[in-house]
Amino acid sequence: MPDYHKRTETRQDHNRFAFAARSYLLPLVLLLTSCAPKPAEETVTVKSSSHSTVSAEAPKVSTAPLPVRDPYLEKAGDRIAEATLHLHQHNSTAALHSVLRAEAEIKLDKTANRTTHEELVPMLRELETVRAAIHRGMFDDAIHRLGDLDRKLDSLD
Repeated sequence: MPDYHKRTETRQDHNRFAFAARSYLLPLVLLLTSCAPKPAEETVTVKSSSHSTVSAEAPKVSTAPLPVRDPYLEKAGDRIAEATLHLHQHNSTAALHSVLRAEAEIKLDKTANRTTHEELVPMLRELETVRAAIHRGMFDDAIHRLGDLDRKLDSLD
């Protein structure tokens, strides 16, 4: 019997505390939220007669057409960027696949253009070095070399 009365008293104490907390905290919360600053409303009026700041007589920078890029070298650059992305994600299998595709694009460029780019042969050797670095798990070295290769590809005419 004493345990039952003890539990009842504890429950009553808890109910009294909860009632007191609600009766003091609720008005406090309402008071604080009503004191919050109201959002300001702004109205902007624009003159309909205002003129553009860019003149119609602005000089043209250049009228020359953009240089035609070699599609194979463009794809090779895309594959190199793809391999770099995969290496940053530590996905060596996908990176190796992208490097192999970049090599294939460079080889296709050599065959399609029937001209010997002296720069392409060292690039192919560098891609082999990148593949070896990926196999050894040297991702930072491979990323650095791929960045250099990408810059060299961009500099080709």
